[in-house]
Amino acid sequence: MSLLLFFDFYRLIEFNAIFAPTYAQALASPNLAYLIPRDPTTGRVTYYVQQFVNTQRQYSTGYDVSLDYRLATAVGRFNLHAGGTVVNHLMLPFLLGGPLVEYSGFANSGGVIKTKANASLSWLVGKHWTLGWNTHYWDSYKQQGSPSDPQYNGAKTYTPVTTQLLPQGGASAINGISIPAQVYHNMFATYAFGNTPKWHRFLEGTTIQVGINDVFNTAPPFDANSAYAPFYYSPYGNVLLRTYLVKITKDF
Repeated sequence: MSLLLFFDFYRLIEFNAIFAPTYAQALASPNLAYLIPRDPTTGRVTYYVQQFVNTQRQYSTGYDVSLDYRLATAVGRFNLHAGGTVVNHLMLPFLLGGPLVEYSGFANSGGVIKTKANASLSWLVGKHWTLGWNTHYWDSYKQQGSPSDPQYNGAKTYTPVTTQLLPQGGASAINGISIPAQVYHNMFATYAFGNTPKWHRFLEGTTIQVGINDVFNTAPPFDANSAYAPFYYSPYGNVLLRTYLVKITKDF
């Protein structure tokens, strides 16, 4: 039996970070006016130049946790692995030279999901068989336009951007709405031939795996973000739902 447990706290600070402004950010940043030249007569933008620039700084803090447990028994060896990450803060500038704003929990606004985790359990039976199960967890995340969205640049008073909020939840979503947390399960069985008798030596080094992804046929939640058109489902799930796989590999 063996047990390994790791817990790490991180704080990453980056100075002169590379910043890739979107069109909307360039439009709102006086320091980036050179990326969006305007017609001197009409004042309309004539074109947009995508260009990386350096911003002042950005930082991120969070936790990484992992656990590995192995147990040998009379019926085989069991391996358990679990891990997760919590992003407490991902502070980035929305505008060049602007304040740092929170991107953790705003995955649809260029940020990240605050918490994600996975766990897998495998059972090695004899010399050839391995049976396994793994689970993935994705935390809920705010729909773009919710209060404290990075696009509001930290302002306490602002006009809500409802492009994604209204389709996500109607008028009730004006005060913010989240896409629900998601959990998906997969299972698999693997047979490794390894060193084989002479009569079927051609199978030596061959591994056959069969599996089921999304065992419980869990549909990804609706996500009204325009980036996910035309199906509008959260990218952390699979619209194909439960799928079956057969995989054959051979080592030479």
